[in-house]
Amino acid sequence: MFAVVWTTDVGAFFAGRSLGGPKLWSAVSPKKTWSGFVGGLLGAVAIGTAVAALGPVFGAEPPFGLAAVAVVSAAASLVSQVGDLLESALKRQFSVKDSGHLIPGHGGVMDRLDGFVAVALLVAIALFGSRVVER
Repeated sequence: MFAVVWTTDVGAFFAGRSLGGPKLWSAVSPKKTWSGFVGGLLGAVAIGTAVAALGPVFGAEPPFGLAAVAVVSAAASLVSQVGDLLESALKRQFSVKDSGHLIPGHGGVMDRLDGFVAVALLVAIALFGSRVVER
């Protein structure tokens, strides 16, 4: 989860900055681009799959195949980016630039955790769903 969310953020930043292009949702987050969205998504799929492929080296077997890991990583990346956009929309709604000042230069704690919160919710739903199916 951490690798996918971090890679989504970093990949989106660098792809968006280097490639530019049309804005993703300029009314909410004017610097985010579609190229950044795709760059974050592709990076997240690559790192999620790589982490799962390396798991057996460290004694951790993935619960399903690498193709499914790639799909789950893509879904988590998408949810992470939606969480980021929702947090930006919330800040715009209340006319604030940053969600706090605890981490100077980073827009507040929620700017660092927005994707994690969204993906953690996705993971919780998936875990709950898997337990419901087992019964």
